[in-house]
Amino acid sequence: MRWLVHDVPSIIKVGAELASGRPSAGLEFTSDVVDARGCTIFLAAGSLQYVDESLPALLARIGPLPRHLIVNKMPMYDGDAFVTVQSTGRAFHPYRIYSRTAFVAEVVALGYRVVDDWTNREQHCEIPFTRGRDIDAYSGYYFVRDDSGNPTSEGAQPTP
Repeated sequence: MRWLVHDVPSIIKVGAELASGRPSAGLEFTSDVVDARGCTIFLAAGSLQYVDESLPALLARIGPLPRHLIVNKMPMYDGDAFVTVQSTGRAFHPYRIYSRTAFVAEVVALGYRVVDDWTNREQHCEIPFTRGRDIDAYSGYYFVRDDSGNPTSEGAQPTP
């Protein structure tokens, strides 16, 4: 099994240093999402809200779509998507809040179906100076893509 971790270069450096001193066969690090080409499972946990690209655009960059898609720890609510600012105490970061309906529709439009969804009640987001936009619990989804004859699914090559 190959486990590829994608993150910003400074985090990749630290991860690789930690892994070099431990048993970590199959563990690799990259700062280029294109290196995930051909993956079977795509897992994003607590990261997509920091990415400028939509999930469909990100997946398009890695080539054939992975069969399994797991997203977790996502700030979603039942309203329009928007971007706010997150303070970590030391810095401020753009922070995307997803529309649950729009996010699921985008992924389903790629040929995936929802297998499961869940809430992470231990994570929440209070957004000052807004009404009705706080996130009481983060969300997670497991999607699967059925490979039956679809040329863009994992392992298949598009026809000219």
